[in-house]
Amino acid sequence: MTALTRAQILRPRSPICGRVAVPEWADNGTAAEVCIRTLTLNQRRALAESLHTDDRTLGFSPRAVALIVVASACDDDGNALFSEEDLEALQNSDARPLERIYQQALRLNGFLGERDDIAKNSPPSPSAG
Repeated sequence: MTALTRAQILRPRSPICGRVAVPEWADNGTAAEVCIRTLTLNQRRALAESLHTDDRTLGFSPRAVALIVVASACDDDGNALFSEEDLEALQNSDARPLERIYQQALRLNGFLGERDDIAKNSPPSPSAG
């Protein structure tokens, strides 16, 4: 095994993405999913600061759920779906799909369990490479 170089470690990489089923949001009986992504170290720090906690003790509150959904929900290319402007609307949305997204995002980002369990069960992101 060869040790990685600085350039190999610092090269840009696509986030690891997972998918969460959200049948409550489906139109006309079609399947519906939301993509979620891994967070960068800076995104993780900002999230912990927004929640006024360290990144291993994220709580469960409407604000925490909404912040994690905003930070992790993405399109197929890994781009954010929501911004902080959407926090209030998300907090007033159906709790069931948001709680599933929240739980899966926590796992994918190493807050709970292993992120590889979700990533290996999700189709690869088209931008992964």
